[in-house]
Amino acid sequence: MNVSYDIFVQQIQRLDYQINYCTGLSIGAFVLSLICVLILLIRDNRR
Repeated sequence: MNVSYDIFVQQIQRLDYQINYCTGLSIGAFVLSLICVLILLIRDNRR
């Protein structure tokens, strides 16, 4: 009972880590794309 509960908790923590990692990657990609768009807009305004 106790051993299976520990394994269960480990699986949940591993899943939570994977979800946080994927979320961080998607947020990072979103921020990078926003920065690229801002740079393009600034360049267009300077012309």
